[in-house]
Amino acid sequence: EWLLLLDRYFDTAAGKKGWEGPARSNMYRYLAYLAYENEDYGPAAGLLARGFSASPVSFIADHRNWFAAAGCSSALLFPKAIHRKLQRLGSNVYAARR
Repeated sequence: EWLLLLDRYFDTAAGKKGWEGPARSNMYRYLAYLAYENEDYGPAAGLLARGFSASPVSFIADHRNWFAAAGCSSALLFPKAIHRKLQRLGSNVYAARR
């Protein structure tokens, strides 16, 4: 529903604004986070890819995207036990960055 609302807004807006790409990228990251938390790792990775497509520069510049991509990759590549250990390690590293 969010994507439909956003598309409807930008269809009626006068021209594309410079913040549209980064805004979409952030929204896709949030939706990927929700999918990841629901253990839907494939769709989460797909949403992150859409976020990259929406604004590659802002996507690469934001460290939260790197953590989300690492989490999705870990979940898709490794057995669940190894993924959980890497997830805990990533949580500690992310908390230290704050």
